[in-house]
Amino acid sequence: MKIKSSIMKTSILSMGSLLILSLCCERSEGQNKAASNETNTIVQELQKLSLDKYFNIQPSEKKINEINPDWDNYYYNTDDCRCIFGTEYYTAVKHKSEASKNVIFYMQGGGACWPGVDECKTEISSEDVGYVDGLGYVIDGSLNDWNTVFAPYCDGSVHSGDNAADYDNDGEEDHWFWGFRSTSAAVALTKKLYPDVDKMLITGCSAGGYGTIFATMLLRLQYPDTQFYVLNESGPGLQDPADQTTKKLVQETWKYDAFMPDNCAECKDQMMYLYDWMLRYDSNLKIGLYSSYKDEVIGEDYLRMTPDSYSSLLLSTSGKIQAKNPNRFKRFFINGSSHCVESWKYKVKGVNLTQWVEQLVNDDSSWSDLLE
Repeated sequence: MKIKSSIMKTSILSMGSLLILSLCCERSEGQNKAASNETNTIVQELQKLSLDKYFNIQPSEKKINEINPDWDNYYYNTDDCRCIFGTEYYTAVKHKSEASKNVIFYMQGGGACWPGVDECKTEISSEDVGYVDGLGYVIDGSLNDWNTVFAPYCDGSVHSGDNAADYDNDGEEDHWFWGFRSTSAAVALTKKLYPDVDKMLITGCSAGGYGTIFATMLLRLQYPDTQFYVLNESGPGLQDPADQTTKKLVQETWKYDAFMPDNCAECKDQMMYLYDWMLRYDSNLKIGLYSSYKDEVIGEDYLRMTPDSYSSLLLSTSGKIQAKNPNRFKRFFINGSSHCVESWKYKVKGVNLTQWVEQLVNDDSSWSDLLE
């Protein structure tokens, strides 16, 4: 009886172990399927927006950057990509390491233009890539071996427009807000040069910060499973809610609203909410937003808001996203009215900005929402 009892116990234990193993396998398989379904969902949602319309654009010529020879410039035919007044456009690439499967996708800033406002960068030069080499997280941080793709800015539409306008009504187009085309071309080139990427940091300042929003959507179509990190530097995707006239004029001039999802009513009010929409579907996405509370360039110069009104809008909009995505959307907000980062060593609650970016891209649990 003791032998039978022992055998029975062993049998029951074995069956229990098999059952636990089976359940674990089923759970693991279910989790994998859920993750796969989630990835498919974000891609499917993006495909509904016809975002891939310019992925066929290819560079016509490659040259070594004459001022910064570590960079290669990829030039495009002006039928495919051009600056706001029709001049030539290029994307630049700095290939740092054959071993690295990590990429920085950097979007240049430089104002914005629409009828009545002409405060934007209208041409690019080989000197423009030099700014990327001075970024604190590249020089002082652990990202100095990441390969880098640079999308210069000269389209006036914060890298997001898809329209050609006739300002003087003479029947001929004279302003090309082709930012969506040039961003798409840069994304397509990135995929061609770096088909297998583990981590990607999508970043930019000012107009480049605004540009990270659509760039993230475009890049996700090309890299369905890559871990994405966004660092938006002083380009929060905000509009003055009280100035619907300017909002309508900008939309009619740039035509960016064609790429807004139907299932995000808030996105049509504030572009920043596209981050929240993406986070809803995309578990492989983390977003960091840097700003001063009263950024005078965005708040006063472009949105024509009072400092207090802008600060209130910035905090309420970003706070809503942060509350819904506490682990994957965080802010580094500082006092004052400065625009873009003036010092990568600036500390909030004992953490400097370079460290904060490193915590973001390394999935460090100490990465925090830091409000000065």
